[in-house]
Amino acid sequence: IGWEEITPKVSFSNPAIVANIQTLNNVDSNIPHEPLKPWGTAVIKNSNGGFKLSIDMSETNQGVFDENETIAYMIADGNIVGEFVDSSGKTIKWETIKTNNYFVGWDNSCKKVSFQNTYEKTPIIAGWKDTRNGWDGGWFRRCYLDNTQIDFVVDEDKCHDSERRHIKEQGGIFVFSDTFLLNENNQTINNSFDAWNADSEHGLNDRNITTKKVSQ
Repeated sequence: IGWEEITPKVSFSNPAIVANIQTLNNVDSNIPHEPLKPWGTAVIKNSNGGFKLSIDMSETNQGVFDENETIAYMIADGNIVGEFVDSSGKTIKWETIKTNNYFVGWDNSCKKVSFQNTYEKTPIIAGWKDTRNGWDGGWFRRCYLDNTQIDFVVDEDKCHDSERRHIKEQGGIFVFSDTFLLNENNQTINNSFDAWNADSEHGLNDRNITTKKVSQ
């Protein structure tokens, strides 16, 4: 338990990153009928040449993380726009958004981010808080979504106190025009998919999309 140092296969200058916990090895509650205990969300911290992942309990103090959990992440250069053809022949528009310190707390206000692409319908979104500037932890919560914009707020628990104000945090957001399927049998080694290498089949070789599961 602690920070896991992640070194991507290629370098990024200002990446958008999303991450989430994939396992429930430490759960001591009857979910979904009871709140998750111990409470934990994936937390991201930039470091030289890469980034770090860990589990953030925010201000909660019920339960402990004695066993390792698995965290999955997705990373790409921030603020790029493109499209690819998936394994079923469907053309997928996509983009990434990496903000400066921008998103604030539930008691502050929801913050809007507009899409660069034009989407015919509401797109598929993956977004996460890419910094931990606030001492109270917190996580992204969606306020609004349509085919032109996404709004997020940083939410907090109320275990220690009832206020949910939060200082500005950076966000990483992935936007896809529709669901898609990529059959990359030659690249699914070690639970990872890397679109950087040998992916001319889908037209992704000019940009890097990497997903991987890591133990934490």
